[in-house]
Amino acid sequence: YNKNQGPFVEGTSITLLAPTVDKANTYEWDMCYDTKKFKVTTTSDNPKVSYTFTDDGPQVVGVRAKDDSGSVSPVYVITAKVSNAPPVASISRKPSRRNSAEGGIVLIGGCTDPGTIASYQWDIAYNGKKFNPTIQGKDKAIITIEAKTKESTVALRCVDDDKAESNIATFQIPAAN
Repeated sequence: YNKNQGPFVEGTSITLLAPTVDKANTYEWDMCYDTKKFKVTTTSDNPKVSYTFTDDGPQVVGVRAKDDSGSVSPVYVITAKVSNAPPVASISRKPSRRNSAEGGIVLIGGCTDPGTIASYQWDIAYNGKKFNPTIQGKDKAIITIEAKTKESTVALRCVDDDKAESNIATFQIPAAN
């Protein structure tokens, strides 16, 4: 058994491997082991388990084996090396009963990340080359854009709690009538 396992990426299912213990029929896993108190998070009937960590960093895991007689092995410690996954940005338009761009276009920013989104960054005049955030903040998932006399592009980038930046998602704003 390897005490250090990985590298893995947060938000993806991984497989950890414990030492094989003779006569064991159940393996108990503490996926957030503090090395003092063992709390069963999940069980398996073999020394492998699949799990998804939602945050990066070294994740300390404890595993112990039990047999039919109730004997319990010592706790084996595994450190899973989990790296950060950047967020993924998307933009959708809130449906409107209004014609064209009258009264503004409501855009909804979508940012998916296994961890936490720290900031939504909008460039309301994106030129396709340089991203220049003009609206930003943790609470800026929804914005309203007024249409201009010519078509324009709005872009969104998300930043997670580890400062990883997402892709740049774009949305075409039609010209005002």
